[in-house]
Amino acid sequence: MSAQPQVHCVLLPCSNGETWAVPVNSVAEVVVAGELRSGRLYWRGRELPLYPPETGAERSGGMYAVMLGLRDLAGDYWAICLQNRRLGYLPLAETDLAGQDEDVGVTDYTLAVFALAGNSCVIPDLGALQVSLAAAAADPCR
Repeated sequence: MSAQPQVHCVLLPCSNGETWAVPVNSVAEVVVAGELRSGRLYWRGRELPLYPPETGAERSGGMYAVMLGLRDLAGDYWAICLQNRRLGYLPLAETDLAGQDEDVGVTDYTLAVFALAGNSCVIPDLGALQVSLAAAAADPCR
């Protein structure tokens, strides 16, 4: 009997109330930043699109996860607005997804939803989110 392969995940407490489970190697850095201008995060000389997109002109400081973008899609980096609470770590195996939580709404960016310690966790489609953010940034009406 062989051990089931695992993906080492970071649990991100997103500002929209979801908890995301993403592979450790998809997160470039977690930062605390000051004010945002025009709904963009300025990080290491780059202007990054945010998810969820910010409404309103400016937001005071907060915590953000800078994500490594998939180079063949659009852009190198983008960011997720986080709640100011602890991040987690989870070695995730396929059997952990067996108890999917049906009560949580599935969006266009959701690959799976599962229960973890009584809470719902979302496995997001990072590629689809990256493409969507890049398309929104390129929209001249934005």
